[in-house]
Amino acid sequence: TREDEKLTSVVTLSDDTMKPDVRDLYKNIFALTRDYEKHGVVCRPATENDIPALRRITPKIVAHMNDVGVPIWDDVYPVNMFPVDIEKKRLYVLDNGFDIVAVFALLEPFVDTAKNTVVWEEDGECAMYLYRLCVNTDYLGRGYASLAVEYAKALTRAMGRHYVRLYVVDTNKPAVRLYAKTGFRKADGVRVDDVSTGTVLIESGFEARV
Repeated sequence: TREDEKLTSVVTLSDDTMKPDVRDLYKNIFALTRDYEKHGVVCRPATENDIPALRRITPKIVAHMNDVGVPIWDDVYPVNMFPVDIEKKRLYVLDNGFDIVAVFALLEPFVDTAKNTVVWEEDGECAMYLYRLCVNTDYLGRGYASLAVEYAKALTRAMGRHYVRLYVVDTNKPAVRLYAKTGFRKADGVRVDDVSTGTVLIESGFEARV
């Protein structure tokens, strides 16, 4: 089928650069893709070839966020992070064969330089961190954000981690609703991030056990 052909092409793309254990991880993701076949998309690692499409869709996403009262992204972030994410092999896209419909980054635990009092259910290296999740504005309202979250959970589980964690700016009500709907719980405490523009972001932590 056309979907099988797309899956095969993704596996071929990944196999030539992946170690066997990482390849097995992606096989789990491709199985999940089949579960969501009705959506007509595959989840795959982003490549440098995706950068032009990401640069095309991101300004529209930023404009939409401004329109709904969440002016936290701009012409620098997150678009300038995507090449870094691709280089570090931590960026994923939902691809319908014609366009990128959603994108997200999944990060290893990192040293946080922000003032952070968030209290997670468990300490240590047991989680992956979801960043830069966004949906192409041409495909809003079709469930792709929730689908991307499910892929992030599946990736995390395949990596042997127990939680997906993330931070949400307190004014980003659509994101708060999304993560509540997809099984995340709000942790105690806040993260205060003084970004380079001088803006101070107050963020809540959310986590879901996978």
